[in-house]
Amino acid sequence: MARPGLATRDDLLRWPSIVAAGEFPRLIRRLILETVPDAVRLGFPAGSGTSAGSWDGSVRAVAGNTFVPAGLSVWELSVGQSGIAAKADGDYEKRTSTPDGSPVSDAVYIEAMLRPWPDRRTWAAGKRGDRRWKDVIGYGVDDIEEWLESAPVTHSWVSEMLNLAPHGYRAVETWWRGWAGATTPVLPTGAVLAGRDRAVQALEDRLEGTPSITTIRGVSLDEVLAFIAAVLERQASAGDSRWLSRAAFVDQVTSWRALAERPGPLILVPTTADVAAEAARGAAHHVLIPVTAAADIDLPPIDSRTAAVALRAEGLGEGSAEQAGRLARTSLLAMRRSLASRPELHTPSWASGPSRTLRGLLLAGRWSQTHDTDRAAISDLTGEDYDTLRETVAGLNRASDPFVTQIGSIWMLTNMHDAWIHLCETVRQDDLDRLEPVLRRALLERDPALDLSPDDRWSAGAVGKSPTHSADLRRGLATTLAALGVHGQVIDTGHGTNGAQWAARFVGDLLREANADTTGDTWNSLAGLLPLLAEAAPDAFLDGLRNASQGAVPVISTMFTDSTTTSVTRELSRHHHLLWALETLAWSPDHFGRVVLQLARLAEIDPGGSLSSRPFNSLVTVLCLEYPETTVPVAGRMAVIERLRDRHPDVAWRLMLTLLPSQFDLHGPTPNPEFRDWKPQEPVAVTADEWLDCVRTLVNWLILDAGDNVRRWQQVLDVFPFLPKSDRQRLREAMATRVGDGTLSDDGRADLWESLRELITHHRSRAGKPGSLPVDEVDALQDIERALAPSDPVQRHRWLFATQMPELAEHRRFGDPAYDSAVQDKRIAAITEIEERGIDAVREVAATAADARTVGVCLAEVAGDKYRSELVAMIPADPAGTALIEGWLSRQFQKDGWTWLDGLLAEELTPEQAAVALLASRDYPKAWEVAEAHGTPVAEAFWKYFSINGLGRDFGHVGEAASQLAQAGRVAAALKLVVIYLDDLGDTSADLLIRLLGQFADTYQSDPETGLVGEYDFRALFEYLHLHTDPQRSTEIGQLEWVFLSGLGFQPPAGRLREALAAEPELFVQIMSSTWRATDAQENDEDSQGEGAEPEDETLTKEQVQQATNGYALLTSIDRLPGIGPDGRVDPAALQQWVARVLELATASGRRRIAEMLVGQMLASAPADDDGTWPCQPVRDLLEELQSERVERSLAAQLYNDRGMTSRDPEDGGRQERALAERYLAQATTFSDSWPQTAVVLRRVASMYETDAHEHDDRAERFRQGQQT
Repeated sequence: MARPGLATRDDLLRWPSIVAAGEFPRLIRRLILETVPDAVRLGFPAGSGTSAGSWDGSVRAVAGNTFVPAGLSVWELSVGQSGIAAKADGDYEKRTSTPDGSPVSDAVYIEAMLRPWPDRRTWAAGKRGDRRWKDVIGYGVDDIEEWLESAPVTHSWVSEMLNLAPHGYRAVETWWRGWAGATTPVLPTGAVLAGRDRAVQALEDRLEGTPSITTIRGVSLDEVLAFIAAVLERQASAGDSRWLSRAAFVDQVTSWRALAERPGPLILVPTTADVAAEAARGAAHHVLIPVTAAADIDLPPIDSRTAAVALRAEGLGEGSAEQAGRLARTSLLAMRRSLASRPELHTPSWASGPSRTLRGLLLAGRWSQTHDTDRAAISDLTGEDYDTLRETVAGLNRASDPFVTQIGSIWMLTNMHDAWIHLCETVRQDDLDRLEPVLRRALLERDPALDLSPDDRWSAGAVGKSPTHSADLRRGLATTLAALGVHGQVIDTGHGTNGAQWAARFVGDLLREANADTTGDTWNSLAGLLPLLAEAAPDAFLDGLRNASQGAVPVISTMFTDSTTTSVTRELSRHHHLLWALETLAWSPDHFGRVVLQLARLAEIDPGGSLSSRPFNSLVTVLCLEYPETTVPVAGRMAVIERLRDRHPDVAWRLMLTLLPSQFDLHGPTPNPEFRDWKPQEPVAVTADEWLDCVRTLVNWLILDAGDNVRRWQQVLDVFPFLPKSDRQRLREAMATRVGDGTLSDDGRADLWESLRELITHHRSRAGKPGSLPVDEVDALQDIERALAPSDPVQRHRWLFATQMPELAEHRRFGDPAYDSAVQDKRIAAITEIEERGIDAVREVAATAADARTVGVCLAEVAGDKYRSELVAMIPADPAGTALIEGWLSRQFQKDGWTWLDGLLAEELTPEQAAVALLASRDYPKAWEVAEAHGTPVAEAFWKYFSINGLGRDFGHVGEAASQLAQAGRVAAALKLVVIYLDDLGDTSADLLIRLLGQFADTYQSDPETGLVGEYDFRALFEYLHLHTDPQRSTEIGQLEWVFLSGLGFQPPAGRLREALAAEPELFVQIMSSTWRATDAQENDEDSQGEGAEPEDETLTKEQVQQATNGYALLTSIDRLPGIGPDGRVDPAALQQWVARVLELATASGRRRIAEMLVGQMLASAPADDDGTWPCQPVRDLLEELQSERVERSLAAQLYNDRGMTSRDPEDGGRQERALAERYLAQATTFSDSWPQTAVVLRRVASMYETDAHEHDDRAERFRQGQQT
């Protein structure tokens, strides 16, 4: 008797022909795979492949079985209900060859009918008489039924295909089809196997081996079953269905026992505890047992990134795929629910009768178990003592479908959206009553980091300036408000209100308190939560923000606080969180209008800053013509802009200009709502016609709003070339009308003309090239330009001198050999016209020139000596005109040489006038020789005005010029001159350089040109001295390095000074004593490092501060061990003597703790032994000798800190740190017996890296799960 639920002969006959035609080959293929383990080649195309016209199937088996003969057999299959004999004969007659070309006499011909065929044996016997084939066999439906009896997995599979319900076990293929098909899109195997390559390989290796029991551990039974099914499905998709055809999930003991007795290597998976217990006894099959304890195969968490890729390949949107991938890492079941076609059919176990504890955790969202205030908040929300609650929370985490998950010390809902969907209706008024005080305490807590400057806030945690509530709890609670705003309608809070209204009321109260705080600290403390608060209660949020934006000094203006420095550790202005909140709300058509008006108000308040995230940029982004970041249609967006023109006209004007097409039209996406369904899956489409209409409307408004305002017309020209032709024409005609009727204001007409001239010149120079305006349009603009052209030649020609390389209509600036002469000709012509108005007009041009010397050169060409007396008289009374005079003097000298200059010098000139004239010649050294000949006052003035720039590559008088500059008190300029030509000096200038540095040591604090000499210059100068001085001068150079140590930058080289420190322990302690105060009397070791970078006297002179600064920079960056020789080896005796002497002197001065700290840091630079062992033996011996925990801790800290900054993929975790920890632990093992203190140091470093590795692992896991705070 057939087992209930399994297909019988009658069921097979009822299989519709149209379906059976495609599936019958698949049935035969599965039967062969399940019952013929030695089948070596199999081909049975199914589905649409059945109409290909070739053989319906073929198989080659080694031994075969009752239904499949050994060797090659070729198959013809039929499901037809009539003409069976004719069909069989037709098939037989048309087959005269084998699929692989082998002799037909070696192959068996098989005709299989899924219909009753009583005469099959007679038909086969008759065909055998032809002796064409090795044998001929006929199968009817009765044979297929019999074959199914020996293939239980295939029997179950075909039964489910026939809509039957077999009991006790299911074919894995049909289980997977139902399980994966419950989602939209269908869940791909790649999403289940993502990041599990090792586990997949382990299972495949087991299945390829001898049948045995394999345990597989996963978070839940479903996850293990899905993993097994996905592995087999992927193998089948690759063309190998052996495993899938023999695999079944078994849920009844009786079925298990029946299957266990079957021949052939099946793949059996028990899915209940009692079946698993039965399975543990073993069977002659592959038995895969899901477990939750130690197992043969452990399933790691799903790789979120790889899973997202697999889901995107199935057509899921990028954002949804990434979210699902992150969720899959935490819970595959939760991810499947999030994609379920019918989510209501997938209720998680924790949603059945949720307790107050579960509701409390739902309202918390996430928290840190290391924060006392967080634990107290959880206790308040759940009504349970936190220590008691721990076990409950851990159980919810260990469940097969976990409600919460843990990353490091942080607990959070596994899937916040899932939790709210299933539990929102269970939240009660008393839950919200407990929630409100928790919300107030956490969200209204002032951020103590605001006590610090923006540059120092990065260190808030280290100096005890962190909020008492964790950022995780605060974000979790804000997320709860957002969830209430969406799901709260089903929560009855009494008095006719619901949970969404409760959240809106709370957000309104919260922001009223924020507005009452005139310091703005409350708004700034709430900054990171503002997007969630906005989503929780959009209208209440916008009301609060509107009130915060009112008044002469709005409260909200305190959020715009860009740091004044460029420090990489500075805190960025917190206003970007506010903009993200508004950008999120902009997706809502109900709130879009208010959002735009609010952004415009913020744009008026915004003082500007270094961040690109500005209110005006947000306006441009949400209103972008091509890709708006809102769902509001075109008409609505344009209506809002029109409203802006009335309410915020200046912002609207700027906005309209920016929205129009330009050369650079780029913007990034805005934030997505967390809970609201405002944002569509696909970007908002804007048609070409809509875009053109928008541009046309904006141009109309620009024409109206520009009116008679010249500045606005000037700004219109910036976008003019990028507009459609018809819009350009309307703008041009409107401008021509304004210019022609004289209604434009006089103020700025010259600037409008200049902008028009630039536009015309640019497009004439690019005529015919892509992006250039047509010639007829440029000609039309030229008419307007001529009408605006100033009559004043100064205004009309100023542009020729405004830049070094003005753009010309006739010549390109680059690659045109005629350009330079064309520019010079135009400049000379311009000065010719300007000079007719006198020297003052020329001076007016020079005042705005990029380089007034070009004006002077042209003046010399045009007027020669005409203004000689006026120009000379300007020296030095008119410093601003110096460049003009230099240009005139230099060109006159080029034309007439020393004859002209001597004549000028013969006049009654002041020393300054004579010096400037000589300097303009740039004929050195004759110029300064002539200056000396004219007496000391002229020579002093000469070196006072002497410029070290532009002297030319072949300037060969560096030493003399530097000496003269130093003598004139310009030591910084002298040093800079030496640096410029340092590579050409050879080894002859060391004395000069030492002398100059010595002078600079006395004058740098008062020298106005000190800024000329920077870190690069100091490093270059001392590197030169190291290379070009003998060792006898080491002390002298070391003293100079000490003086200029701060100028040498971070980790100053100071080679000679370091050599002296390594040789003289007394000098080391002397510098240490001028840097740190005595600390040995203090109890707290740690204070000694933080304090004392100053002498004991609290009143410090500039010199003492500089000494302390230099000393700290030097002593904390020593990278050379005492006793190290030229060969890199360390002299053990010298090292120990030096350290002993330093500690002796430091003890006497009350600074032993500091000395031990510095010695430890210095030991980190130890070399390795000849065999590569690190640290070298002298250092290991020293550590054993000292037995100083402080030295060891300092050494370990320095080794750790020497690593510096790192970079990594966000999902890498602590891989780098674990590798370092393993390396240090391996080193420690080698030293444990002979040098135990060295091993202690290395283990301490390894421990630091292990801690870091855990932190990076937690950070990576949060990233994978999308749980960043």
